[in-house]
Amino acid sequence: ITSIPSNCFYRCRSLEGLTLHDRITSIGNNAFDESYSLTELSFKTSSTLQNIGECAFDWCRILKSVTIPEGVTRIENRVFSWCDNLESVSLPESITSIGEDAFEMCVKLKSVNIPKGVTSIEKRAFATCNSLEFQKV
Repeated sequence: ITSIPSNCFYRCRSLEGLTLHDRITSIGNNAFDESYSLTELSFKTSSTLQNIGECAFDWCRILKSVTIPEGVTRIENRVFSWCDNLESVSLPESITSIGEDAFEMCVKLKSVNIPKGVTSIEKRAFATCNSLEFQKV
């Protein structure tokens, strides 16, 4: 398997932890959308991931932290929106843009590193991230 198709685990409410192997290159739109029990998301250090589709982790309401692997160049629209308990996000240096509503309603989000190579942050990317303490733009 090199890709996770769109809607593959949509509303998979029993999924609690997820470690993606290093051969996954893409995650489709809404792949894990509304997987309410997902608490842990990790990628192998040798990950070859390049693309995370729109709304891929939308409404994963108890996910706490995410480290996106090097190689991903864009955070698509609404990828982590409504992840109410998301507290920290680590973005790789390869990121150049952050999509519309990417982290909307991540009300507990406290920290996000914005890599120097980011040239575009679209509207409402961090809307209602009331706990966000620092953004480097």
